[in-house]
Amino acid sequence: MSRLVSLSFAGLALAFATHAAADSPGLNLAVGNFNAADWSLIQITDDGPSSANMVIDANLGNPGSHWVISYVTPASPGLSSSTNRLGAFYTGMAYDPAQSGALGKLAFSADLRGLSSSFAFDTLGSIRPALLQGGVTYTVAGSELVTGKSMIQPGYLSQQWSFDAAAADWIPPVAGSLQRPDFGAGAAPIYVGFRYTLATSCNSANGCTGGSAFLSLDNFSATLTPVMAPVPEPSAWMLLAAGLGLLALRRRA
Repeated sequence: MSRLVSLSFAGLALAFATHAAADSPGLNLAVGNFNAADWSLIQITDDGPSSANMVIDANLGNPGSHWVISYVTPASPGLSSSTNRLGAFYTGMAYDPAQSGALGKLAFSADLRGLSSSFAFDTLGSIRPALLQGGVTYTVAGSELVTGKSMIQPGYLSQQWSFDAAAADWIPPVAGSLQRPDFGAGAAPIYVGFRYTLATSCNSANGCTGGSAFLSLDNFSATLTPVMAPVPEPSAWMLLAAGLGLLALRRRA
């Protein structure tokens, strides 16, 4: 009869293990009121005379506080070029694979609008979702939203991104690097954020005038969902029911 008891407990263990995996919390982050203490800014690339910066402004967001991203290039006396990549990562919360298990899917959203630009070219820079793990930043190539002067208006553009958790798609900023994030169970915590990029050049030997562009980002959200355990086959539920029934018979006896 002890064998019947062990059968029932095996079925219960299977059901509870599946339920626990399905209820793994993952990460659900929605930030509309930005606090500088919750964020870490990382200068990923700073080549050339131009500079990129991010500050949190308390007014004129969508609504309230918002990120103001600036890119400023000084006047150049001759040929020059600049590339700037700047990342902002929310460090008040992380996806912890040790608690939630392997990562399955990622989804991001943000509201953006242009504030101003004195450049002759159209773009104000590009925005990509970004991850920070073990001090290394990662993005997906080709996922950028390229902003333009048409976005310099009162209204915001809402942008959404979604990805399967394929680590091979997430690359560091170093060209040709084989380093990739670890989305497996037990990996290091994963922080979410966004990356801003803009590159400019002066192609005249006589020099170029300086310029600046300003962009607003608000209502940033990220949802990182763990890999879900498969739903038990009908035979597993039948085993559980049979085990409980036999246990009840044993108690009556």
